[in-house]
Amino acid sequence: LETQLSAHLQSALGYPVGVTLRTPTELAAIVANAPLGELWADAPDSRTQVSLHATRIPPADAKVLEACRTPIDAFAVIDREVYWRCAGKITDSTVWKSPELKALRLPPSTMRNLNTLTKLTVLYPA
Repeated sequence: LETQLSAHLQSALGYPVGVTLRTPTELAAIVANAPLGELWADAPDSRTQVSLHATRIPPADAKVLEACRTPIDAFAVIDREVYWRCAGKITDSTVWKSPELKALRLPPSTMRNLNTLTKLTVLYPA
């Protein structure tokens, strides 16, 4: 299905588009196992974003991501997902400008808010 969707999007848009899908069971596990929720729980603008990657994150890259912690940013990696917890507004974060993150070449992904993924688990139960 990923291949079919990608081919259709490339045909319609004229450029390659990566597609990353998760089954309802996988999505439920992503939400249920979400780490970092206790961090900055009282911060009103606190958010968790989840990057859904096409392939597993290499362990060395996972260590680099998890070490790129700032006073308002934290990362956790579980299999093909990267969880990013930000204590403030995402637009206020500067973590993505760090040389360590810029140097990473992670697999293709799509990023969604954990709240959105939680709503999808209700719409499409495992």
